[in-house]
Amino acid sequence: SRFCQETCFNGVIVPILVEGRKEADVLLFNKEDGFSEFDAKQLGIVLKSAWYLKGMKEKILQLHLEQVKLNQIFDQVPLYICEFDEHAILKYANKKYSEHVGLPIHAMLGRPFTDFIHEDEREDILANISKLSKNDPIIEYTHQSRLPHQAKWIDWMDMAIFNELGHIHTYYSLGLDVSDK
Repeated sequence: SRFCQETCFNGVIVPILVEGRKEADVLLFNKEDGFSEFDAKQLGIVLKSAWYLKGMKEKILQLHLEQVKLNQIFDQVPLYICEFDEHAILKYANKKYSEHVGLPIHAMLGRPFTDFIHEDEREDILANISKLSKNDPIIEYTHQSRLPHQAKWIDWMDMAIFNELGHIHTYYSLGLDVSDK
């Protein structure tokens, strides 16, 4: 057959045997731009890039699904869980922590977690976190959470997660309400 089609993300690659052209020459059909000429080397780069992007898309989707599973688990455990960066900005909060703070998760993310700690406690908690290191990545302590709508005693475990270069990548805090104990 004169035409052979293969799907490639934004367009269709159509190898066309045209008189006066080398067999390796192809045209890339893109619905917006029409035909563009590519030689075999350029086509190889396009195809490799397309396969690479397809693989990356699949890996990203798999990671997203794993994150969804973890979030579902984190929302079922009786712990307050949050993740924050080196500037104390919340990147993640589970449902229990959100309920404890009294705000929806989307209203908490992007804000310093210290906004949700009584001002008398902030300095001590930040001092605890500043002690975390590669040799001592976890610290445990108990403090009284004094929010406007409630006061609770909570056992906290703060941990630093390090990247391959040994720098802190992110922090996690896990809290357990021990008020009744």
